[in-house]
Amino acid sequence: MANTFFVSTKNTQNLFGKATDAQINKALAIGLTRIGARIKDAAALEMRSVFDRPTPYTMNALQLKSAEKTAAVPRAFVGFKDKAGSFIANGADAGPIMAGRAHYLRPQVFGGSRPLKALESRLRRAGAMAAGQYALPGWGARLDAYGNMTAADRNQVLAYLGGFGDVGGVKNTTVAGKAKLKGKGTEYFALKVRRGNLGPGIYRRSGTGSRATLQQVLKFIDRAPQYRPLFDFHGVADRTGKKVADEIMHDAMAQVLFTGRG
Repeated sequence: MANTFFVSTKNTQNLFGKATDAQINKALAIGLTRIGARIKDAAALEMRSVFDRPTPYTMNALQLKSAEKTAAVPRAFVGFKDKAGSFIANGADAGPIMAGRAHYLRPQVFGGSRPLKALESRLRRAGAMAAGQYALPGWGARLDAYGNMTAADRNQVLAYLGGFGDVGGVKNTTVAGKAKLKGKGTEYFALKVRRGNLGPGIYRRSGTGSRATLQQVLKFIDRAPQYRPLFDFHGVADRTGKKVADEIMHDAMAQVLFTGRG
């Protein structure tokens, strides 16, 4: 879905009448970029409103691509940055592109299932989680300020279960390392299927003897988590653009004609 903004020329037609094609393109590039900046700011506010403690990584995914005054038709885009740093413009094909690149914000904007996380891919490769299973923080997970499993715990789980590559690799916990952790009262184990009262997931055994406790740090489910659209990105862009477009374009044209700046 693309957003189109109709700019009134009631107050600017005389200005455009005096402008050259180069000046018009310059004014369009300036104005559209400023409109894009306002849309980006409004979208960021919406993200903070609808998401529960969005991380800086999530907030930084929102990007503005400025309009070029040398383009035949200047256009500015607000969209998302993918894992590789490439820009995905807010166009009609944004949904399929985000799906193809397994963008984690796609289900928040368009709905549907979320892509496989790196943690889940590593656990599957290590044999700790079955194909088709997905992981959620368990009731015993230690969470960071954003409600996610802490990086320290996530890395310790992956290292212990061989999720960083071959057993004995640089980042994986060696047999000696596991023995050392066990001596300190820490062990991890994975269950792909229910065993008694323990559901599928990864568990941490802490302590020794009668004081040992068991906590589920990751819970396994048998289908990808499903989401309804939560972030009305296109609605925010449409409302904001239509609200500010006239004034911004008038100011941009006046700037180019009367000051020569831009």
